Amino acid sequence: MHVVQLTLPGSGCSIVFGDLPAQNQMAPASMRSLQLVVADVVAAREELLARGAR
Repeated sequence: MHVVQLTLPGSGCSIVFGDLPAQNQMAPASMRSLQLVVADVVAAREELLARGAR
């Protein structure tokens, strides 16, 4: 497995490139998973649930 994460200094966003099996199986312009990086996982989960996420 090879993963490279690019983040501009001071940015809250990153772009990840890699050769994970799940990434290699996805068709171009499709997404079946999402990685979230947050400072407080409990607060982030509560907000997602409050907004209707399962």
